[in-house]
Amino acid sequence: MGLSSRRKHLLAFLIIVMAFGLRLIQLGQQSLWFDEGWSWHLAQLPLSQMFEETAGDRSPVLYYALLHGWIGVAGMTEFALRLPSVLADVVTVSVLIKFGRALARPGRSVLAMLGALLWTFNPMAVWYAQETRMYALLCTLCTASMFCLWLWIRRPNRGARPLILSSVLIGLALQTHYYAVFLLVVQGLLVLIHTGNGYLRRTFNWRMVLRDYCIAGISIVGSTLPWLVYARQGFSYNDGFFSPVNTIDGRILEWFEAFQTGGLVIPLAWWSLGGLLFTFVAMIVRHALTRKLAYLATLLCAGFGAVVVAAIFIRLFFPSSSVFHPRYLIFATPLLLLALVGAPSGRVALAAGTQPATRVTQLMVSPAITAIILAGLWLPAILSEYTTAAVQRDDTRAAVRHVVDGLASGDAVLMSRDNFAIRYYWQLESLRLPGLPQLRAAPYDLHGVLRSNETVLHDLNAAPIQRVRLMLWQDDVVDPQRLVESTLWNNGYELGQTSFGSITLPLYRVRRWPVVTPEIQSERALFDGQLALTGVWIPDVALRGHGLGVILRWQPQARLPRSYKVYVHVFDAAGRPVFQRDKVSLNALVPMTQWKPGESLQDPFSLLIPDQLPVGDYTLRVGVYDPQDNGRRLNVVGVHALPAGDEVEIGTVRISD
Repeated sequence: MGLSSRRKHLLAFLIIVMAFGLRLIQLGQQSLWFDEGWSWHLAQLPLSQMFEETAGDRSPVLYYALLHGWIGVAGMTEFALRLPSVLADVVTVSVLIKFGRALARPGRSVLAMLGALLWTFNPMAVWYAQETRMYALLCTLCTASMFCLWLWIRRPNRGARPLILSSVLIGLALQTHYYAVFLLVVQGLLVLIHTGNGYLRRTFNWRMVLRDYCIAGISIVGSTLPWLVYARQGFSYNDGFFSPVNTIDGRILEWFEAFQTGGLVIPLAWWSLGGLLFTFVAMIVRHALTRKLAYLATLLCAGFGAVVVAAIFIRLFFPSSSVFHPRYLIFATPLLLLALVGAPSGRVALAAGTQPATRVTQLMVSPAITAIILAGLWLPAILSEYTTAAVQRDDTRAAVRHVVDGLASGDAVLMSRDNFAIRYYWQLESLRLPGLPQLRAAPYDLHGVLRSNETVLHDLNAAPIQRVRLMLWQDDVVDPQRLVESTLWNNGYELGQTSFGSITLPLYRVRRWPVVTPEIQSERALFDGQLALTGVWIPDVALRGHGLGVILRWQPQARLPRSYKVYVHVFDAAGRPVFQRDKVSLNALVPMTQWKPGESLQDPFSLLIPDQLPVGDYTLRVGVYDPQDNGRRLNVVGVHALPAGDEVEIGTVRISD
């Protein structure tokens, strides 16, 4: 498999061109989504304001500053905003080609390029190479830093230049995303491992090596510490989002799911997980047969070590915080691919005169077979990124156009979270149709959970309105108590809604202005002595064929042992149930097990009233049951508790036309 120098360069060029072309496909076709809108917002700010804004964010300033300079030249179309990520990712491919050649035995040039070829088709790599975010740049800097460190580790007596370059690159990576610190930890471990190796100790002065590396580490800390002090609130604040407990195995599995399926993390199918496990087993066997276990351990530590270190760190210090996403650790992917296909001795060296079964084993552990299996696993994910709406980015462009085209005089448009992707397209629509109403948001920033409806009331009462179009994104996270919508329940009714991916667009008719807060009536019912129903709101009148909004106010008396389900049943005058709604209180992201004792939480219910339901008065009942205990209802004590002791009557509503 040896190639001439000219053919080596031609093969490398073809891989780079293939990666570039694949990442250009439909680059500007999908609209910007929430995070990309944030990048656009920051990039167009003056640098001083950008520094101030990023100091309160979870990503440092470097990428946004580079994007600021780029859009001054290339403009702000979706294609232009995403092109820097494409270019950065192509550089990563080039570094992987060099890295693979440094790892492989002379004469094994094709095998040396398998890592770069796999990165070309990796769904995670393709996805983030087409996104206006810093992850492609982060990956380039970290991969190049590891390559330079590897060169220095293998030949430390040749000088400290590769080490200095590695330190500069990891310093830039830390200014791109804070998660690069986990690669810095891994690099320190690798240096300790290699300087402690007996053979290496005999060939160079390991004390000098450790000294040089410590100087490099101090330089990194010195270059980043001022920013970390300035921006300490950006990565230490509590956004108040409810999040499932961060387990070590859960975060590692989530990373592998992204590794296999791309940007929208999809649970692994059994065949995908099986194929991935096979490639890992083949990798271990291959390196064992070639007696290169130290090489395997080094690459695995470099590629997978950052994921493990990050998972352990998050579990210890942020057990219930939303501080993890697999994309933050994308820089581990190229190094893991090198471990999966790397074979420094080329063909597996088995004894002469092998039996056919041994040749089968040799074929199964071949790096080429590993590459083919992984490419086969990734092909469906790659195709779906281009063709399947369910796994593409939110169609923010179409959502904004839908709202704009349906606007009427007296309409207000309100976001539940300040979504700058929506603002990007709203700005474009304003150029097409001058005079669009002001786009409002509550809250007016990206951080935190909505705790009150004061900003909603202020915006809605700024001028007389007849209809309100909501533009909701991640409202189950930002507004789990549905303070925005429940305010509108009290002052009108929902006309209907449509969705564009994760963006939901309810339309409300306002029947009363000025808009006022729902007045929750006191209630006192205690379920199993641990969960108190302290308040209820029901509208006086609801319309057939529309939604019936109900608000329950809960107050846990102690830490709840599990998450229960709550139901609202509606009965006619004869005591017959006519429609109902059962659900997890608030939503699955805010489980009862995380509710704090004494904390009051508003639990919104939206029930659809049947079109043919007779006009009249209807009674509402509430109950709580345990879905893990065959639906056992919790006993209730209270003034309005029914004789059976398992539900409470909360009031009546008049249903009319």
